[in-house]
Amino acid sequence: MSQCQQIQTSPMAPAVTLHLVRLRQDVHRLLDPLWRQSGPGRFDPFRRNICYLWLACRLGMAPRDCHVGRLDAPACVRAVNALREVRWHAIDLWFKGGG
Repeated sequence: MSQCQQIQTSPMAPAVTLHLVRLRQDVHRLLDPLWRQSGPGRFDPFRRNICYLWLACRLGMAPRDCHVGRLDAPACVRAVNALREVRWHAIDLWFKGGG
Protein backbone atom coordinates (compact mmCIF):
# COMPACT_ATOMS: atom_id res chain seq x y z
CA MET A 1 0.00 0.00 0.00
CA SER A 2 1.42 3.36 -0.96
CA GLN A 3 1.61 6.31 1.41
CA CYS A 4 -1.06 8.02 -0.68
CA GLN A 5 -3.50 5.19 0.00
CA GLN A 6 -2.71 4.79 3.68
CA ILE A 7 -3.82 7.77 5.69
CA GLN A 8 -3.43 6.62 9.29
CA THR A 9 -2.29 3.57 11.19
CA SER A 10 -3.04 2.81 14.80
CA PRO A 11 -2.41 -0.31 16.88
CA MET A 12 -6.01 -0.08 18.08
CA ALA A 13 -7.59 0.22 14.64
CA PRO A 14 -7.06 -1.04 11.11
CA ALA A 15 -5.24 1.12 8.60
CA VAL A 16 -7.46 3.92 7.37
CA THR A 17 -7.38 3.77 3.61
CA LEU A 18 -8.98 6.12 1.14
CA HIS A 19 -11.59 3.41 0.56
CA LEU A 20 -12.46 3.35 4.28
CA VAL A 21 -12.59 7.14 4.43
CA ARG A 22 -15.11 7.14 1.57
CA LEU A 23 -17.20 4.43 3.22
CA ARG A 24 -17.31 6.45 6.44
CA GLN A 25 -18.33 9.53 4.45
CA ASP A 26 -21.18 7.47 2.96
CA VAL A 27 -22.33 6.53 6.47
CA HIS A 28 -22.29 10.19 7.55
CA ARG A 29 -24.07 11.24 4.35
CA LEU A 30 -26.99 8.97 5.29
CA LEU A 31 -26.88 9.20 9.10
CA ASP A 32 -26.44 12.92 9.70
CA PRO A 33 -29.63 14.08 7.92
CA LEU A 34 -31.67 11.75 10.12
CA TRP A 35 -30.79 13.59 13.31
CA ARG A 36 -30.52 16.99 11.67
CA GLN A 37 -34.12 16.90 10.44
CA SER A 38 -35.14 18.86 13.52
CA GLY A 39 -34.44 22.02 11.54
CA PRO A 40 -31.73 23.73 9.54
CA GLY A 41 -28.78 24.71 11.66
CA ARG A 42 -30.25 23.08 14.76
CA PHE A 43 -28.33 20.52 16.76
CA ASP A 44 -30.43 18.09 18.76
CA PRO A 45 -28.04 15.89 20.79
CA PHE A 46 -30.90 13.71 22.04
CA ARG A 47 -32.04 12.96 18.51
CA ARG A 48 -28.46 12.29 17.46
CA ASN A 49 -27.98 9.87 20.36
CA ILE A 50 -31.16 8.00 19.40
CA CYS A 51 -29.89 7.60 15.83
CA TYR A 52 -26.55 6.26 17.03
CA LEU A 53 -28.28 3.91 19.50
CA TRP A 54 -30.45 2.55 16.67
CA LEU A 55 -27.40 2.11 14.45
CA ALA A 56 -25.48 0.33 17.24
CA CYS A 57 -28.36 -2.11 17.66
CA ARG A 58 -28.53 -2.72 13.90
CA LEU A 59 -24.79 -3.37 13.79
CA GLY A 60 -24.84 -5.56 16.92
CA MET A 61 -22.39 -3.41 18.83
CA ALA A 62 -22.37 -1.59 22.14
CA PRO A 63 -23.68 1.98 21.83
CA ARG A 64 -20.47 3.36 23.37
CA ASP A 65 -18.51 1.76 20.50
CA CYS A 66 -20.78 3.03 17.76
CA HIS A 67 -18.88 5.93 16.26
CA VAL A 68 -18.45 6.28 12.51
CA GLY A 69 -14.73 6.94 12.97
CA ARG A 70 -14.34 3.54 14.62
CA LEU A 71 -16.19 1.48 12.01
CA ASP A 72 -14.23 -0.84 9.76
CA ALA A 73 -15.16 -1.35 6.10
CA PRO A 74 -17.60 -4.28 6.61
CA ALA A 75 -19.39 -2.38 9.40
CA CYS A 76 -19.63 0.70 7.16
CA VAL A 77 -21.22 -1.37 4.40
CA ARG A 78 -23.75 -2.82 6.86
CA ALA A 79 -24.46 0.66 8.21
CA VAL A 80 -25.01 2.11 4.73
CA ASN A 81 -27.38 -0.74 3.87
CA ALA A 82 -29.37 -0.21 7.07
CA LEU A 83 -29.46 3.58 6.71
CA ARG A 84 -30.66 3.46 3.10
CA GLU A 85 -33.86 1.81 4.30
CA VAL A 86 -34.76 3.96 7.31
CA ARG A 87 -36.32 7.33 8.02
CA TRP A 88 -36.42 9.29 11.28
CA HIS A 89 -40.03 8.34 11.94
CA ALA A 90 -39.09 4.62 12.02
CA ILE A 91 -36.15 5.25 14.37
CA ASP A 92 -38.32 7.36 16.67
CA LEU A 93 -41.01 4.67 16.69
CA TRP A 94 -38.35 2.02 17.46
CA PHE A 95 -37.00 4.14 20.33
CA LYS A 96 -40.46 4.58 21.81
CA GLY A 97 -40.97 0.81 21.76
CA GLY A 98 -43.36 0.60 18.83
CA GLY A 99 -41.02 -0.59 16.12
